[in-house]
Amino acid sequence: MKRSEKLYQITSLKKGVYLVNFDELMNTEYKTTTNILLVETGKRIFVCDTYLGKSYLEKVFGELWNDFQDREYVVFNSHAHWDHYWGNSFFLKHQIIAHNLCYQAMQRSFLVDYQRNQNLAQENIELCLPNLLFSKKIVFPVEQVEVFYTPGHSEDGISIFFLKHGILFAGDNLEYLIPTYCDFSKGTIKYQETLKHYLKLEAEIYVPGHEKVLSQLEVKQNLKYLDDVQNGIIDKYLDDKYFKKHKTNIL
Repeated sequence: MKRSEKLYQITSLKKGVYLVNFDELMNTEYKTTTNILLVETGKRIFVCDTYLGKSYLEKVFGELWNDFQDREYVVFNSHAHWDHYWGNSFFLKHQIIAHNLCYQAMQRSFLVDYQRNQNLAQENIELCLPNLLFSKKIVFPVEQVEVFYTPGHSEDGISIFFLKHGILFAGDNLEYLIPTYCDFSKGTIKYQETLKHYLKLEAEIYVPGHEKVLSQLEVKQNLKYLDDVQNGIIDKYLDDKYFKKHKTNIL
């Protein structure tokens, strides 16, 4: 896909914290916008997810920082779904962090996902795997950043909490109005525990992988939906446009 127009919006959430919302998937079968989060801490920049390729990122980083090529980046892949990590190659010389299961899932799914969605890339995408893996938690004490395992939307999910800013990047574990849930058959207990943990953190801003940022109230709404699914109470959602979208979601 070759496009020259600007199809993203940069919002400053706090000083040095930028939400980038991309529009490319709105006019496709996926019908959603996609977020990455950038947090500047001195010379180092933390990057939550890398979207659809380095061409998209070059435009964004060039707009934000004249010296972006000389910066040190720490990159997080929230999970192994293609729309969240195709831009990894932009950060070849930097740390790319993910869960052990994410690394394995990328190896399994990359070729199939690329064959299906390559029309959404602006260049040839090569598989660029994470180079630092973990199983439970990683802490950056100087920058006050915590990264931890949070299964839910997918088994390999991680979340990133910027304590200093009160901002949690949740990947696809959260979404407005109810969360995407790809497989009801496995139940929701792990997913529920993840969202309960989010609420205990008492973040000021919760950034999902798609659509608008959320408050604690909306996280509670996501959890209530999962509680209802776990208890078999879904009749009241059947005519809801969000339920119909998320029941068939494949992102």
